[in-house]
Amino acid sequence: QVCGQYFPLLGWKIGTVGMAMPQLSQFLCNQSNVDPKIVDFVVQDLQVKSIADFAARWESEKQFGEEVVAHVEPFKSNLSKPPAKLQLARVRRAWHRAQGVLAQGAVDGGKSGPHQLDGIVLAEMLHEGADNDAQSALLLFDTSPNEVADGVEDEEQIMEAAEGHASPKWLFRFSCLGLLLYWCTGYAYGKYRAGWDIIDSFYFLVVTVSTVGYGDFAFALDHDFDKIFGGLYVFFGVVLIGVAAGIIIHTLEEKAEAKLNRLREHHHDSDLDFGHQPAFNLKQETRGVFLDILWNFAMIGITLAIGIAVMLQLEDWSFSDAFYFCMITITTVGYGDILPTHHNAKIFVIFYILFGFGVLANSLSAIGAFPFRIQQLRKLDTSLSLLGQSLDAKHLSALCSCNEVRSIRSRAQIAKSNEAPYIDRSEFALWQLLKQDKLQMDDLQRCLQVFDKLDFDGSGSLDQSDIDLFLSQKTDGKASSSAAMQQP
Repeated sequence: QVCGQYFPLLGWKIGTVGMAMPQLSQFLCNQSNVDPKIVDFVVQDLQVKSIADFAARWESEKQFGEEVVAHVEPFKSNLSKPPAKLQLARVRRAWHRAQGVLAQGAVDGGKSGPHQLDGIVLAEMLHEGADNDAQSALLLFDTSPNEVADGVEDEEQIMEAAEGHASPKWLFRFSCLGLLLYWCTGYAYGKYRAGWDIIDSFYFLVVTVSTVGYGDFAFALDHDFDKIFGGLYVFFGVVLIGVAAGIIIHTLEEKAEAKLNRLREHHHDSDLDFGHQPAFNLKQETRGVFLDILWNFAMIGITLAIGIAVMLQLEDWSFSDAFYFCMITITTVGYGDILPTHHNAKIFVIFYILFGFGVLANSLSAIGAFPFRIQQLRKLDTSLSLLGQSLDAKHLSALCSCNEVRSIRSRAQIAKSNEAPYIDRSEFALWQLLKQDKLQMDDLQRCLQVFDKLDFDGSGSLDQSDIDLFLSQKTDGKASSSAAMQQP
């Protein structure tokens, strides 16, 4: 039985030469996970010798409780308890599967004898065994295989669906379309309403949406239409650019991060093993934050240097004028007292505004977050050092009785820990994240509530037992509904 349970292929091959348990036992144990005590009762006490006999012995699934589970310890004294219901559900599933195969043999003209019928079932087991748990899981969430297959088409979509945080594609496409329409509208106004050429039109667009606003190009004030259109265009432009650009950048960052994570997992699988994770070093992490700040200052300096050098070549300015113009531009102040006059300079300014403003915004965000990053690193170091390098009974008891750990445990887990203090790896990680303020207890409690609803047997883990109990309750619920509808 052990051989057949953990090595189904090997168990089947041995069984075919008469060196392992009967084929019916293999079918019940391997495919349906029926308890060995119930299997022995069916094979030895009830004298059911083949899968065909098993399928034909009972006329309805209601007889399983009376003739099978009710005669086997420890289930017969607790038929209303989850373990007995679990076994009853597994026997029902095996009987339905055997019924289906028996019907298949009848369709074939009854040519398949009992032993041939067992061979068919075992071949199906080997072919479909890998999909059995997946199909049960689909039933658990009322999801058809076709819906799953239609929802994910390639490996990248599967990874995004598994991660559960990828931005919807329609939102990304809508943002790109909105930006395109906005730019086309502004270009059409500049080209056909204001009489600007293509360079001046795009120059005006970038200066407007970036809020630089030099003032050398503006909406005409001779007509009310231009004033109203200008006000609406600027307002909706700032809102649209802010929202759409955020969505586009967020989507691209998600895709890049997902690919980077998959690349790291592919090349650093050994680092995931226990004992190979890099230890936290406060000094090294703090040094990394300082280097990051220096890099951001360097990027600002490089951006200014590029702007100054190019504007000195394209415009007849002094160094101080070029420096002043570039600084006023990337900060989006845009006084308009010094302006580009040549087309080549305007083309450069179009790209310089977009690039320079992005660099400055990102750098100032990193620099502003510097004290908070240092504070977070110190909190992380304190949290990781709470237990020191050793663990004794007192520390373990205090850890199990702390508010964070008790809040994430069920009543059964708390009672078990009170008798013999323990904490598993996942609970320790959650405790650390809560101490580091990287995880909110309210969010965690919502996740645990969903888990508890799926944990039908209350074991603290989701496995085949929970799926079988769900299927059993679903079957009982349908039967009760049908009986209620048939009553006068």
